[in-house]
Amino acid sequence: MADEANAGNSLLQKLREIEQENEKLQAQIIQEKIRSQEEIDLLKYEQYLLSALMNYSPDHIYFKDRESRFVRINQSHALVFGLSSPEQAVGKTDFDFFTDEHAQGAFRDEQETIKTGIPITKEEKQTWADRPDTWVATSKMPLFDVDKNIIGTFGISVDITERKQIEEELKIKNEELKAINAAKDKIFSIIAHDLKSPFQGFLGLTEILADSTEDFSKEEMVDIGTEMYQATVNLFALIKNLLQWAQMQNGSIIFQPKTIQLAHLVIEVIESCRQRSKQKGIRIFNQVPETFLVEADETLLNSVLLNLLSNAIKFTHRGGTVVVKAHGNADQIIEISVTDTGTGMSQELVEKLFVIGEKTGKVGTEGELSTGLGLLLCKEFIEKMGGQILVESEEGKGSTFRFSLKRAEKIA
Repeated sequence: MADEANAGNSLLQKLREIEQENEKLQAQIIQEKIRSQEEIDLLKYEQYLLSALMNYSPDHIYFKDRESRFVRINQSHALVFGLSSPEQAVGKTDFDFFTDEHAQGAFRDEQETIKTGIPITKEEKQTWADRPDTWVATSKMPLFDVDKNIIGTFGISVDITERKQIEEELKIKNEELKAINAAKDKIFSIIAHDLKSPFQGFLGLTEILADSTEDFSKEEMVDIGTEMYQATVNLFALIKNLLQWAQMQNGSIIFQPKTIQLAHLVIEVIESCRQRSKQKGIRIFNQVPETFLVEADETLLNSVLLNLLSNAIKFTHRGGTVVVKAHGNADQIIEISVTDTGTGMSQELVEKLFVIGEKTGKVGTEGELSTGLGLLLCKEFIEKMGGQILVESEEGKGSTFRFSLKRAEKIA
């Protein structure tokens, strides 16, 4: 009986252990179900976050395979491509949307990232066939599978076109500001030095006349009068150039092109220089054909010719010559040249002639003053009329200044 009782107790114990194991197993199953549901919920939440990012981010997000074909892009990127849905980009490449200029560069970057596994961060210009260029700040990264193999790339691009435009505008403004400051410094330099010196000479002559007029002979009075006249001419020319320069810098000179008979204007300018050329015994030859017509602003062209002729006379010795020529070419351009037999210039000085801030002034053959400002005006006026100016010179052998203007067909 005792054995039967023990056997019964042992069986009961086994049943209890089985029930306990079953309870534990059921509890584990319940826990696993809870964890699985939590993982499912977490996965759904992460998918929701990714979907929100892809649908609402203003930045351009994309995924590509190893051949740089799109496998997925976000809504913002689809709008930039002109697509109604992101799915329309699948299987396409940058070559389907951009010009080769941008597509080739993007492809090289992505293939380099696939090869090395190294991300690339840069600013790049996007060129389109049907719209203006845009700029983006982009990060391109390798895309790994679960086994850590690179299966493509993914990236994020932020549109920075507006920022680049502002930067470019600021750059242009800075360059303009530098030019304005250089022009201001040039004017101040001329006022401080070049304008002061002729005034001192002029004042000296008037002081001599005021104190000792009765001591001079008629010939001496003529010489002093001639010197005063030349000093006045130099001062007038300098002040005129300064005023024109200032007007050019503040934009108050209005460009008014019209058809001009070139030979007639050259005659007028030569006549205005006749007194000084006569004093130095310099002959001026006008070899401009009567038939040549140019499209130019008469005031600006007059100033250019007057400055070039005045300089030629200033730096030519007594008995020398100055020749004004013109010839046309097949491109409807007329080239005008002013050639003298004067002192000429070194190559170093020639390279500085049209650079603001450079010291280019030199003294004429009879002490005439020069600041170099007139040539700067010539360059700006000629460029404003659509032409260019060039210089050929050699020390001791004279100089030739050439500039081009557009040919006109007939008098308006």
